Amino acid sequence: MPKKLQPIKMEDIALYRIPSNLRYSPDGTRLAFEVTRTDLEKNEYHTDVYIAEGGAARRMTWSIDAGIVLWE
Repeated sequence: MPKKLQPIKMEDIALYRIPSNLRYSPDGTRLAFEVTRTDLEKNEYHTDVYIAEGGAARRMTWSIDAGIVLWE
């Protein structure tokens, strides 16, 4: 018998991480992107920048609302 689906709760939304604004470096070896998360206590969203290279992503910003980098 299939499991009964549960409704989404506000606490569930705080677990979501939403990637956006993907930008490849000019040489195509790195990918910069934003990840947005919810702060339920403050009722706001926060965005950090990540860079992926060689199959691993590193977070480049912490505790600030950051925007995507522009490659030169």
